[in-house]
Amino acid sequence: CDVQEKQYYSLCHRASSCSSCAAIQKCGWCSESNACLPGTTELSACDSCNNKRWVFSAHSCEAPEPQDAMITTTTIHEGFVNKKVHSGYKVHREDAGTYKDPASGKIYHHEVDIAEPVYTTVRNPVKLVKQKVHHIDLQRGDIEVVGESEQ
Repeated sequence: CDVQEKQYYSLCHRASSCSSCAAIQKCGWCSESNACLPGTTELSACDSCNNKRWVFSAHSCEAPEPQDAMITTTTIHEGFVNKKVHSGYKVHREDAGTYKDPASGKIYHHEVDIAEPVYTTVRNPVKLVKQKVHHIDLQRGDIEVVGESEQ
């Protein structure tokens, strides 16, 4: 196509994809040469494009080949961890026995103080964040984990 010869050539020539080209009035996409050229709904104004490969409407553009993708997924778990901690002692009296004095006949009761440890449950909030990076092969449909991290 000659720039001076074909009207709209310089306008069409700026588009670099089928969809951007078909969005410009008076332009169409030649899928044979991957070029945006002036034309009508039926045919290209340039003889270089086979009209069977002529696309004038964006919805007729072919979808590009799928590319591989990388995605990151994040999983967050929140909750509590219960932990028993020593918080002091509880003291109570217990009967240690009875004693009878043989000389006086008196009965004595012996008591002792017993200290038992006391534990309290403490709830500590926790947040676990896991991230995985996946490689997706869109042509084969394969998904592979290529990286993991935990915080």
